[in-house]
Amino acid sequence: MTPDKAKQLSRMIFARRVKELLLPGFIGATALVFVGFAALNVPLSVEQSTCTLVRWTQTQTDTGPGSTIVFCDLTDGRTIFAKAGQSWTPPAAGSRLKLRIEHLVYGARYVVSGGGG
Repeated sequence: MTPDKAKQLSRMIFARRVKELLLPGFIGATALVFVGFAALNVPLSVEQSTCTLVRWTQTQTDTGPGSTIVFCDLTDGRTIFAKAGQSWTPPAAGSRLKLRIEHLVYGARYVVSGGGG
């Protein structure tokens, strides 16, 4: 076997090993990282606050009732959106709402816990 043929064969074997061993390992590790982020994103602390209702909207789904999204102004000037329960009844715009803020590992979750009519 000539040296050029041996180099070519060596490259082919290396490429096959990368495709057979390293690529599935990389894909598996990436999937594991995403699952880890989702599993570790748990509430660290919960606080109660109030906000001012700006507006609300209802999402639509084919499988059942949609969820209610409430846009409200916090006392520090930020406007956020929060989820509301299925039984939540929207009050008039500008009303004060009770807000539950769950501080997560990666971010925060806002839930309207009361104040609806």
